[in-house]
Amino acid sequence: MSIRSSCLFVTVTMLAVGSWAGVARAQIYFDRNDFLADNPFVDTLDFEGIAGDGETVQPAPAFPGIQVAGQSASTHTPTPDLTAVVDINAWDWGSGTPSDTLIVNSTRGYLMDISFDVPVRAVGVNVNIGVDIGDDGQEANVLVYDGAQLLADLTIPTSNDFSAFVGFSTVGDITEMIVRSPSQDYGHFVLIDDLSYGIPEPATLGLLALGGLAVLRRRSQTRRGGKK
Repeated sequence: MSIRSSCLFVTVTMLAVGSWAGVARAQIYFDRNDFLADNPFVDTLDFEGIAGDGETVQPAPAFPGIQVAGQSASTHTPTPDLTAVVDINAWDWGSGTPSDTLIVNSTRGYLMDISFDVPVRAVGVNVNIGVDIGDDGQEANVLVYDGAQLLADLTIPTSNDFSAFVGFSTVGDITEMIVRSPSQDYGHFVLIDDLSYGIPEPATLGLLALGGLAVLRRRSQTRRGGKK
């Protein structure tokens, strides 16, 4: 089942809806199929074929259109050197997991920062936070930004099988996404897989803009009606 926020551009405080809570200025998805259906223009980076059997590639290689960095209790600032692509099956994380995943590879790491070279309109990702290798997934705090403006701040449960998905779309810009341990404590392995992001074609952008204008017009009419 998917749960979606019902508003664009309006800050909505969401508490105890299912098993998550947060604040958002973007459309939110918890089902990848729904996300892809509404945002067919995204490309998906699955990290496969980067690490060989049992290998860890650190720092992670360059990826198209994004910059990735990891933060630990030792560095206190995001650095690319802490990111790695690992063959997660070699870590005995459990059956059914993907093979190559992106991780903050530090025992004191707790945050992954993904910034986009060109702002995107949609981003979605499968996430997992593990206290130790083989432990069941912990909660993940996911934030998305347009520059300095916070668009969404959600805390969701995760699982070792990477079944936890969260996606965002907006008619504005998304410049950055952060995935971290809610406690912001060291020793929480931050992992992501199947990172989907992109920008719609110009014709689609025009339709999105018209949709945004329609929302604003309805809101204005509602306010005028309330004054009568």
